[in-house]
Amino acid sequence: MWYRELVPVANGFDTYFTFQISDHSKECTLHKDQYFSMLQHKTCNVHGGDGFAFVIQNDPNMTYALGNNGQHLGYGGIHNSLAISFDMFSNPGINEDNIGVDHVSIQSRGHGINSADSKSLLGLPKPYDLADGKVHLVRVVYYGELLPQYLSHNLVASQSLLPYLKDNGEQKRLGTLLVFMDDGIENDIPLLSMPINLSILLDMPDDK
Repeated sequence: MWYRELVPVANGFDTYFTFQISDHSKECTLHKDQYFSMLQHKTCNVHGGDGFAFVIQNDPNMTYALGNNGQHLGYGGIHNSLAISFDMFSNPGINEDNIGVDHVSIQSRGHGINSADSKSLLGLPKPYDLADGKVHLVRVVYYGELLPQYLSHNLVASQSLLPYLKDNGEQKRLGTLLVFMDDGIENDIPLLSMPINLSILLDMPDDK
């Protein structure tokens, strides 16, 4: 779902939402001793569907923009977008989630077509238990200025981020994108922190 009217974001925004993965699945594996075939231990993984994303976009299709399903979580295929990806299903070799556990990441190809692969990954994914059945509170905030005090907490960056680490005029300086989860909101400790300039990353007439 999208906001029907364009929303100002280039100079900063602050939003909260909750989610709950209540119909998660559990898969367990039995590990045996390689010499005597005796049961040693059992490991279990809990996950939901592929996941979902919080997306900022100015796609030509506007409110009709619809990304691809499966590992693309609904944002892969949307033009001119940035996605905060909440990924709960491992797709080794297909996208960025080779860590094999629930995680959060920031994905964009700037003015181009977004995707879930490593070329769109702006920073290292951060593991987080998403599909545990609990209600999670998320805060996504973008400051229109660089706030160094947050860059010591879970700073994520990749080479794909380099073109967007610069000022874009006096009123559109390098900013700070932060993603907080649960207790991190109250403690003011982000799960993800990233220096970025949204006015360069995305084509946004009137900063919306």
